[in-house]
Amino acid sequence: MKGAMKKAILSLAVAAMSASAMAQSASQVRIYINPGHGGWSPNDRPMPTIPYPNLASTGRPDTCGFYESNTNLWKCLKLGETLEKMGVRKNNIMYSRRQNGPYPYVKGAWNEKKYDRPLSEISAEVDANNMDLFISIHSNAASEGSNTNYPLLLYRGKDGEGGDYAKGSRDICKALWKPHYMDELDPQSAYSRTNMNLKGDIDFYHYSWTNRGYTGYLGVLMHGVPGCLIEGFFHTYQPARHRALNKDYCGQEGVRVARGVRDYFNLSPEKTGYIMGTVKDMHVKISNPLFNYSPNTNDQWLPINGAKVLLKKGGETVQTYQVDKLYNGIFVFEGLAPGDYTLEVEADGYKPLTDEYKKPVTVKANETSYVKLLVESSSYAPPVIVYKNYPDPEQPEYLKLPAQFKFTRTSKSYTNLKGDLKRAIVRGDSAVVLADNDGTPEVHLINLKTNTYVKKISTTGIVAKDASNAGDYSALSDIAFTADGKLVGVNSMQNQYNDVQIKDGYKRGTLRFYKWEDFNSNPTLWATTQSSANFFRAVMGKTLAVSGESKDCTVLTTATTVSTSKGTRMLMFNIVDNKIASTVFTENDISANGNFSLNKQGENQQLTVSPLADDKFVIDGELKLPQEFTPAKKNNSNSKMSPEFAEDASNAINAGATGVSFFKYAGRSLMVAPYVNGTSVGGLRLYDVTDGMDKAVPVSTNANSTYAASALPFMASGAKVDGEDLTLYMFTGNKITKFTTVSVSQPVVKGITAYDLRYNRGADGNCTFNFTANTKPLEATIIFYDPQSGEALDSVAVSSPKEGVNTVRIAYESIPKAGDNAVTWAVRLKGTPVTNIVRLNTANASTNYSGRAYCAVDNSPESDYFGRTYVMNYASYNSASNGLYVYTPAGARINSAPYRGGQNFTMGYRISVGDNGKVYMTDYSDNTSGVYVGDPANLTGSFTQFFAGTRNEAGLISNGSVKVGSSTPCVTVKDGKMYVMLEDFGNNVGVYNIGTGTSATSVWTKAPSRQFATGSLEANGEGQIVAGPDGGVWVSQLRYVNNNTANVPSLIYVNASGKVVFNSGSTEFADKLSGSCGAGFAVSHDNRLLVINDGDGVLQFFDVTWSGGTPTLTPKYSYTAAVRNESDHNAIYQMAFDYGGNLVCSGSSLGVYSIPNDRNETLVPARKSYAVVNSIDAPKTKAEEAVKYDAQSRTLTAGNGVKGITVYDASGAKVLSSAGGTLSLSGLVPGVYMVRAGDAKAVKIMVR
Repeated sequence: MKGAMKKAILSLAVAAMSASAMAQSASQVRIYINPGHGGWSPNDRPMPTIPYPNLASTGRPDTCGFYESNTNLWKCLKLGETLEKMGVRKNNIMYSRRQNGPYPYVKGAWNEKKYDRPLSEISAEVDANNMDLFISIHSNAASEGSNTNYPLLLYRGKDGEGGDYAKGSRDICKALWKPHYMDELDPQSAYSRTNMNLKGDIDFYHYSWTNRGYTGYLGVLMHGVPGCLIEGFFHTYQPARHRALNKDYCGQEGVRVARGVRDYFNLSPEKTGYIMGTVKDMHVKISNPLFNYSPNTNDQWLPINGAKVLLKKGGETVQTYQVDKLYNGIFVFEGLAPGDYTLEVEADGYKPLTDEYKKPVTVKANETSYVKLLVESSSYAPPVIVYKNYPDPEQPEYLKLPAQFKFTRTSKSYTNLKGDLKRAIVRGDSAVVLADNDGTPEVHLINLKTNTYVKKISTTGIVAKDASNAGDYSALSDIAFTADGKLVGVNSMQNQYNDVQIKDGYKRGTLRFYKWEDFNSNPTLWATTQSSANFFRAVMGKTLAVSGESKDCTVLTTATTVSTSKGTRMLMFNIVDNKIASTVFTENDISANGNFSLNKQGENQQLTVSPLADDKFVIDGELKLPQEFTPAKKNNSNSKMSPEFAEDASNAINAGATGVSFFKYAGRSLMVAPYVNGTSVGGLRLYDVTDGMDKAVPVSTNANSTYAASALPFMASGAKVDGEDLTLYMFTGNKITKFTTVSVSQPVVKGITAYDLRYNRGADGNCTFNFTANTKPLEATIIFYDPQSGEALDSVAVSSPKEGVNTVRIAYESIPKAGDNAVTWAVRLKGTPVTNIVRLNTANASTNYSGRAYCAVDNSPESDYFGRTYVMNYASYNSASNGLYVYTPAGARINSAPYRGGQNFTMGYRISVGDNGKVYMTDYSDNTSGVYVGDPANLTGSFTQFFAGTRNEAGLISNGSVKVGSSTPCVTVKDGKMYVMLEDFGNNVGVYNIGTGTSATSVWTKAPSRQFATGSLEANGEGQIVAGPDGGVWVSQLRYVNNNTANVPSLIYVNASGKVVFNSGSTEFADKLSGSCGAGFAVSHDNRLLVINDGDGVLQFFDVTWSGGTPTLTPKYSYTAAVRNESDHNAIYQMAFDYGGNLVCSGSSLGVYSIPNDRNETLVPARKSYAVVNSIDAPKTKAEEAVKYDAQSRTLTAGNGVKGITVYDASGAKVLSSAGGTLSLSGLVPGVYMVRAGDAKAVKIMVR
């Protein structure tokens, strides 16, 4: 009776006690602990594990194996031990048992239930002993091998606040939840530290009964003491079950429960902390039918049995832990003073921990720190081949995806393809087609290269349809390829949740996965499952996708409920070493509106691996466009749907189309899919989906081939990439249509530029602007600038710009003014992205030369001859064929015989063009040494020797005692300076400050303005110079293969101070450049790209970054140019980039090459002499004060004192005027107009 009275008082006071954290002292708190179950019987939840399988004699493991009763006891004993440390008196802690037994278990023996006490007895004992708290510890169960795993805390009563019948129970559950929840080592399939799984037993079990005056469901809770039953984890989650074989691991659950009790009763916290962790193999996954793990978690890795873990503090070992051999990898360190510790691992056959795992572990009082260690086997060798779902094809590194492909088309029908075609897959030069021919599966092999039918691939070993099973739908319903090229397939079957769900006419279903080692082998049974994806009954295996290589891959298939909702889940397996290692069923929403419902996607669903991530897939059905998604990693959770595919209206696929496929091209992820128009298949669409399906960009093709029918046929697509060539395949019924770029000339895209910029002011008040575009622009704009500030004042878009001459008329009134200054202008061009290196000029008599060809480009917009290319032909020593050739900006050679300017050009070498258009030509001989200057306006006239003085027999030119110049192989002119490699100055680089424009000096009589002391590194001396961005210079020299050394390097950069800050022969760079045959190289105008011909005659491109005048070169890609001189070690002698970024280079021929450029934009300024001079007086009235426009009434009103309003259209033509103060625009067509009132500046208005 006293106990009953205490319970009544407790019930009334519990709310107050929980609010004040149970203010009674620790020594007063009385706690009852119940380890669930109690023996070694079949009812004590025995489960097999790898080290302790079920014994044949009993059907369960021995006492070393997993029994829930045993692990519950370990947890509870540690719980009590920890509570004592927190101040609870030992005699105030009561256990329902402290042992497990008896063993061996004998059913019906007198002591069969010695420790497995009746629940009514336990609950009565709780009431009788005046307890303040009751805790019962268990573990949970679901389907064996599932990855369901989370805690559940049950109290007597109903869900929600106030639903606890033993008042305070729900508050206790809340206090226990957060410290108990542990996902650091134990993957949780649901809930979190803040999303608690607290349930009243009546609502959870949907039933209640009454005993001893208490109503509830769980017998062990039939008392008046607040408390709960804890289901700590699911022992059917096999990795967790193996962890529970470790007593210390179980003890940690007891510790976590104790922390919740401490929080509730405000007990003293522990002054020390713990470290718990796992040690596992870094690369090897565990594969065992008793170890199905949650995918993509730490549980996938093989535990290191018998490892020794050393705990160190300050370099000294303070504890060691011997990991058991029970396939859990668990280690636990207890009683640790707060502070930082480090770990080491010793394990036979394994290397020490890498630095990543040697980082300090911080221990805090009353807390557990968690660590997951991975160690690498001493015998580990990285795989020779890393297989990818969508491997990048072998293509030039510089190649980018073009905006357009042009194909030729051929078609062929294959009469061998009969029955219901289900799937067609292109793999290299082969197509594999699956058909159901009157219930018999047929797998056909077709050689796409020769367009021939090869054979039927063997189906021997595939289980035939069972005619007596109404749920056996297809012996082989779909096929797929693994990343390593293994063909796999799946049947389609109705699977049931259990035997109870089998309906009449049906049998228990088994989903079977098959694998072919190659096209000549029989299929083998790869894996099986009877899972129904948690449906009572489901249609399984309609479609299939596989991500990864066959020895370790993710397999995805569908499961559709037989109910009318047609809700569909994904069933996902991880298959490792031909065994199912983990299984997940997705989707919480299995309604008709669920992600994969047949009502939403269509009956003809096909799964494909996404090219964007290995854990993403694409579902393609006839009711919806292709949809990318990431399958849920936890059971009964919705998959994450990616943003929907956004098709371009003019390149629509349209609902009804199926058969999408993916591939890689030039580092991009492409999607190809049939498109439909009604019941006709129109051809293929190609999309770049690299940036996401929602950001898909159509790639233009001519892949059209109409297949008209009364109903849409089977359709599929595929692709093969061979270098730069692309072949697409379309399957329609039994016909295969091939679209290929092989032997088809593709659109050539140039780096865009303009030349011949001209301006003329007409008498009609309009200005005419002309420019010539070297290729068709996507956009063209004329931009006006303030010549003083450089600020853009206004711009005019060019309508329908074209390749060739473009003429633009702009009303003079609409051109902005810049005070009293003439307005400068430029043409901005935007072209199609350049995606490939392609020779833009033709190899013919006008580009081929008899000896060495050197080249330069006029890149000065101030030059009258801007855009020209020059070639110095050095046929042979002192040859009459030596001399200069000139090409127009369009690439036409002007002269058939060389210009020689009255000079002999004994050894005419490299050339350059100044900002004034003058041509500078070198002579490397001794008898005609020096630099010669040609006037582009009179190349038939005389060339001037730049160095004035007396030439000696060695080629040195002096003026008295002053050395002026010498024999030289190269010259470059930039920013008013001429740089020359001076052979007779010890191969130093001489700098001559010649000036710019028309004032540039053409004759030099004194010593160089300065010298770069490069001669000690330029032993060869035959090279090229390019001016750098900071006043420094790049210098190359001829070096044959493997002769790029630090003492005689192929390339150096000397900064403005004269210091060599880059040397291609240095140890860290030499292996990136094999030499420099011909010494030709070039640097882009923005100084970010450098190209040089290497020792093998291959152009090597480098990205260049700058830091304080020091360049860093990073290899980018390579290309072999056909213009190299094969008779001279594949030499290329000189290179330059033109104004559009195209590469001009010369060996035995002149070549112009496009260079990949995503932007392909160029701004070309007009010559300053073409500035627009505005002779009209500066306006006395501000434009905004001169005229107002009322858009609603379409009326212009002049400001006070302003006389006259004139309106011009966009072309500059006058369309309306008024001498008065108002003007109606009601009759004008909507558009942009320029309005001028009085003497004010014209303004733009929009008439709508």
